[in-house]
Amino acid sequence: MKMVGKRTVRGALVTAALVSSAGCATVIPVASPWPTSSALSSSPTPSSTATSKPTATLVATSSPTSTPTARPTQAPRTATPVATPISTPTPTPTSTPVGLAWTKAELIADAGGVSGLVVDAAGYLHIAGVLGRGSDQEFENAVMYWTNSSGEWTATRVTDWAGFAAPALAVDRDGTAWLAFSRDSVNDCTGCTPGPLLVTTNSSGRWSDPLVVGDGEFAQPSLAVLDGIAHLTYEFAGYECWEGDEDAGQTPMPGPNCGVHYATNGDGSWKATQLDADTFYPEAALALGSDGVVRIAYGRVGGRRQDVYGNAIEELVYGTRGASGSFDLSVISEAESLRSSGGEILLLSDVNNAPIVVVSSGAKHWLVSPTDNGWAVRSLPLDRFEVRAAITPDGQVHAISYESFDRPGLFYAAASGDEPVALTDDDVTGAAIGVTGATLHVVWSTTSGIWYTSAVAN
Repeated sequence: MKMVGKRTVRGALVTAALVSSAGCATVIPVASPWPTSSALSSSPTPSSTATSKPTATLVATSSPTSTPTARPTQAPRTATPVATPISTPTPTPTSTPVGLAWTKAELIADAGGVSGLVVDAAGYLHIAGVLGRGSDQEFENAVMYWTNSSGEWTATRVTDWAGFAAPALAVDRDGTAWLAFSRDSVNDCTGCTPGPLLVTTNSSGRWSDPLVVGDGEFAQPSLAVLDGIAHLTYEFAGYECWEGDEDAGQTPMPGPNCGVHYATNGDGSWKATQLDADTFYPEAALALGSDGVVRIAYGRVGGRRQDVYGNAIEELVYGTRGASGSFDLSVISEAESLRSSGGEILLLSDVNNAPIVVVSSGAKHWLVSPTDNGWAVRSLPLDRFEVRAAITPDGQVHAISYESFDRPGLFYAAASGDEPVALTDDDVTGAAIGVTGATLHVVWSTTSGIWYTSAVAN
């Protein structure tokens, strides 16, 4: 859901085998508390003509004016992240799940909001989110990282206290974690702007200083990583990005910050590309399978916001990144019936690297997946606004759904159509799901802290 001047922040994507993936504005000045990559530039993407089903075609382009300013210096950070062991309290949630044999819910942290979960190859959990402090009028938060990779739960504050949107999380197969997030207003705000878009990693053994990858009004990151090479998509989240004054006889056109953007550090430094300029407030998601191919899905809404003034997805776009670095994008015509407000997009990749797109509209959710004859659309049996999903090796999609405070509870269902099962009756502020083999792992946050449960899928 998106509103004028204020947006509901999407949590990060849940994982395929290797990766997981996610605002309004900041009340803190952004006059460079973090460095911008000295090599960051907009790398023009070779034209790639998509083959659609049946006829619609998009070409990924790069604006020649979209080169962010390089900032070669590393600004020192005032706080050093420290991993803090977490004692395990004993409260239990208010409901007992039925159906699968879910473990007794464990309280793993006494505060925080969940946005992403990855379960690594060794079975350890990595959780991303935020931790807030202060009052309703003077509130700030910090990006957080929780893990049990040391054998006990630890919490690390990754950033200073300021204002941040929910981070996206990815974990490499060596256990290295990456986070992407934008500056944000943690207080109620109208007419404010998000950004910049930041990335950090603990590959050196400590969390790096957040690096500006998208220097603009950007938010909603989705992140994937394999063997140290990270892939990131994010989107314009301000009010208007078109340029050109009609009163002065100019033709308005999408500006260099419009639409969906893609960035990678594949050649050793971060380079960003404007992937699709003629869309506003798109919901974009990445997936990276074991074949190393980057896949993307997003919703398109063409035109200027002031002209269209709506949040309905007009088209669902899917594409893959080729060896040349360009994306082959096409419109999924079979998903035209899914046009409606909301428009959250998730992207999963099964063990055979086949894509599964999760499309949401309000409290309705669909799975869109390829077949021999195009794409098939089927519904998910969940009716809460927020949805997170993961896929087990047998190809089964497992999903959880919740609404923050509007309709209490966290519900689980498999795409096979089973009735949803309540994992808790509490008000849930964030949740994520991940898998290792046939084991499902679910984490969620409430006012009492962060909870964890697991079950073996049937």
